Amino acid sequence: MKIVFKLNLRTVFIFVFEFNIAQDYLIFITKRLGIGIMTDGYKTQQKTELMSYLETMKGKHVTVNQIIDHFSEIGVQIGVTTIYRQLNKLVDTGHVKKYFIDEISGSCFEFVGKDHEISISDHFHLKCEICDKLIHFECREVLELQKHVKAEHDFTIDPVRTVFYGICKKCLDSKEKKSD
Repeated sequence: MKIVFKLNLRTVFIFVFEFNIAQDYLIFITKRLGIGIMTDGYKTQQKTELMSYLETMKGKHVTVNQIIDHFSEIGVQIGVTTIYRQLNKLVDTGHVKKYFIDEISGSCFEFVGKDHEISISDHFHLKCEICDKLIHFECREVLELQKHVKAEHDFTIDPVRTVFYGICKKCLDSKEKKSD
């Protein structure tokens, strides 16, 4: 005879804490039952708004300050703590990549979505020293330099963590206009 239990995550947690079952066994049980421990949780308006914004920024880097500015501009109330908490959850699930470039700038985030394993490619970064914008940079010549360094110097460059500093076109144009 086969007995089927309809359990939700709350029932499993109650069962685990009531009977003092180890965390490893909880993970085993939830996987066997098809219940994910890392659930999406509640679908709040703030979470939905944040996800929508990140999806529109797919392939671009954003900072927490840029996210805060965006929501302020459109009149949506969302707390800094909520933004960090949601971003960290998305980083843990692989839907968002977190980049730490330097001590001055802090972290920035890139939404890569559900197909994150497929969409991640070797790329470098360009960082504007004026506006702090971080830009994906794919260039055949730089990839050749990467191959040269590996072949001739026995050193592997991590392209995702490699950053070229300079001034972006928008800031350069703005700087030239001011000097006129």
